[in-house]
Amino acid sequence: MRTTQGTPLSSLWQAANPDWSAPVLVGMVPTLARRVGQLQTGGVLIADEAHHMGAASWQRVREAVAPELLVGFTATPIRPDGRGLGDAGFDQLIEGTPPKWLMEGGCLCQCELFAADSQIDTAGVRTVRGDYDVAELQERVAGIARPVAGTWQKLNTGRLPTLCVGVSVEHAKELTRTFRSAGITAMAVDGKTPTAQRDQAFADFHSGQLAELACCALVEEGLDVPEAGCLQLVRPTRRACGYYGSSRGRCSDRRRGRSGRC
Repeated sequence: MRTTQGTPLSSLWQAANPDWSAPVLVGMVPTLARRVGQLQTGGVLIADEAHHMGAASWQRVREAVAPELLVGFTATPIRPDGRGLGDAGFDQLIEGTPPKWLMEGGCLCQCELFAADSQIDTAGVRTVRGDYDVAELQERVAGIARPVAGTWQKLNTGRLPTLCVGVSVEHAKELTRTFRSAGITAMAVDGKTPTAQRDQAFADFHSGQLAELACCALVEEGLDVPEAGCLQLVRPTRRACGYYGSSRGRCSDRRRGRSGRC
């Protein structure tokens, strides 16, 4: 907003002292929820990842602001718990432009989609909060890392930088070990990876020193890696609409001179 509109903007971080009177205040929801008494009322409230608006912290912010207009953005409007967004304050759903239109317009890469020969058997796996139970999935993916690496070598002929999504942190690490044993530079990152180590992993991925970056939940929200040209999903899900939609976007961004296919 500062760059494109010249709008005075104040950022609120955990230890920051923002200008509460600024026309625009940007902050994390947990931080805003702890300081609701200092929020201005009325105006416009814009929520990113708006499928979380049903959370108590978000509702505290909405009730404190009492916005004249509430706008939410999300790639995953279908929540895992099955609840809609009407109770969260929204009364109208506006669909965004479909991926096909964005691809034809050159905004997203044209994608090629492949199904691997090795399939993960999900028969009998419990459903927890709308998706497969991670602990049970972990048992089902045991021993398939080598075929996963082989599939990558077979199909990713251009050796596009790859995000590999596993079932769990341990599964992501297992995939990384297998890729490395096949001579492929790889690194696993998760929410508990030390900041310096994680920053180095993304820097190496950006520079081309890492061919494969393995993770699990990290890919679902807020991950910006325009260098990625290939997405390898090794995680069955019952949330195909939201999960695959948001994950696919991680490798189809045409910024930074990316080629036209992924």
